[in-house]
This record gives sequence, C-alpha cells and structure tokens, in this order.
Amino acid sequence: LYTSEYQPLSPGCINAPGHLAKGRYLKYCYKSDRKYERYFIMSRQQYPGYETGPIRPPSEHASLLLRVTRNCPWNRCRFCTLYKGTTFSIRRKEDVMADLDAVRACVDLLEKMAAGSGAEAEREFHALMARLGSSGPEVCQSAAAWFRAGMTSVFLQDANTMLVKPDDLVDILAYLRALFPEVRRVTSYGRSHTIARIS
Repeated sequence: LYTSEYQPLSPGCINAPGHLAKGRYLKYCYKSDRKYERYFIMSRQQYPGYETGPIRPPSEHASLLLRVTRNCPWNRCRFCTLYKGTTFSIRRKEDVMADLDAVRACVDLLEKMAAGSGAEAEREFHALMARLGSSGPEVCQSAAAWFRAGMTSVFLQDANTMLVKPDDLVDILAYLRALFPEVRRVTSYGRSHTIARIS
C-alpha cells in the first residue's frame, strides 16, 4: 500500500533496538491479501506527532482516543462553544496509523514490564520516549490508561469522522484491528446528514 514514503526493512531487523535510537519506528504494511507484515519503517520527520482531541463522551472513559479529524465541520450548535474559532481538518491516514504504532509500542513495553522484564523494558522505554519526542508523555499516558482498562474499545475523534473518505476509514479500522485484535467496539461522533450522504 505504501511506496514512496517507506523503505523496506529486512525481516531480521524487525525488532532491532537500534532503529528506535535512530528516531525511526516500525510500520505494518497492509497488503492486498489482507495480511499485515511488520517490515516497513518511516522516518520520524515525516510524522508530526501523536494527537488527541479535546472531548469524548462520558461512556468512552475506558476507550483509546484516536484522533482522525480535528475540530468540527458544522460548528454552529448554540449549546457548544468547544470548537469556536477553530478550523476543521482531516488528518492523513498515515499519521493516524502512526499514532496507532506509537500506542502499540507503548503497550508492548507495558506488557513486557508486566511480565517482569523491568530492566530491559526501562531501556526500551527511554529509547521510545526519545523517538516520540514531545508527544511521548501523551502517548504513554493514553496507552497506559487504555492498557489498564482492558483495551477493548476505541473512540474516533473529533466531532465528525464520517467525513473521512470511506476507503481511508476502512484502512484505519483494518490497521487498528491488525495491531489490536482484542478491540470489540469502535465508536465516533457523526452528523446524520453526513452519514446519509455516504454511498
């Protein structure tokens, strides 16, 4: 699926910690045969960083917040002032997938710590934080809260993710499924008018 932005990584180097130290992170490739293989890397400079939006429904307190769009395209509701003065935009699906990569990396470390590999996990944690840069603490906080909650639900932010191209949304959801097969529920805000126009 990905061509110019990615470089092939030999299978023997998949888990090499040196790639973390060099500011690179592993990518999964979504292939036409519906399998996912972990043999692509992308430079950190192409990824602007992990994002979360400003709001979620109370019922999503245990969900991972995955920001697919920014702000609200309608922004005329009298009861809501949250997005006033902001501009709506759709994030690149590659950046959303990179957010999922970052969460997966944090969850992998949490699982390693839970299994008792403290010293090794601590070294990898410092390398991961260096790789993620300023968004590192936010990623790890989100991942840790979701890990404690059981990692079964995801909420797509912000106010109307139904404006994302259906093919892109399918790719994001398929990628989420590949990285986190334990997820059982995905929810989102969306305008009925927008949903009615999807064919």
